[in-house]
Amino acid sequence: MGAKRAAIAGLGTLGLLISGAAASFGAGSEGENSSSSSGDSATMVNELVPAFSVEQAPEDELRDEIAEISGVVPQTSRLLGEAQNVRFWAATSRSGAICLIAQLPNGEHALPGDDPVTGTACTPASVFATQGAAISVGGYTAAHGVVAYLLPAKAPESSVRAAASQVDHTDVLGSRGTSHLIAVTPDAADRAAGLVISTVDTKTFTLPDLDTCGSACH
Repeated sequence: MGAKRAAIAGLGTLGLLISGAAASFGAGSEGENSSSSSGDSATMVNELVPAFSVEQAPEDELRDEIAEISGVVPQTSRLLGEAQNVRFWAATSRSGAICLIAQLPNGEHALPGDDPVTGTACTPASVFATQGAAISVGGYTAAHGVVAYLLPAKAPESSVRAAASQVDHTDVLGSRGTSHLIAVTPDAADRAAGLVISTVDTKTFTLPDLDTCGSACH
């Protein structure tokens, strides 16, 4: 792997960068094997991220080394799509946590054969249900960084798009099913933090403030 410098921040129990140094912080950072996540059922996970209910297709599959290092179950990965020129997947870990995976495009500092910078942040399903998942990824060999938020299915598209429209340089990705992802450029992340999104059960999500990795994200 050719990345010389990279960084990731995530809201959840696990933040992992496949290429370079990694750090994570945020709610639930005590570890993925906590008792709070042990009872998460497949039914709950499928309801939160409907893409998991769809049969895995070839384009959903992660490379073996990414699945292994990130600790996700390979059969659960689902491609959510592309936003900000970044590819996003959702998957579940062996303990049932919901993981958001982001793969950045290579930039001018990448050498032939360098693997793309890929980051993973995992959150217990019980936490994801109330907070969603968030990730910030950047790396020296990447073309640019990204900050992204994956929301549970109970956040309707209209609310997601209304919130995202308040910030420039923001893409909204509607994944299979009804869960949505907001992707922003690192320099717009401070304006995205704190945005409030209403849910169908009259509750709200507030997008967290993530460390955007400094110059490594840009």
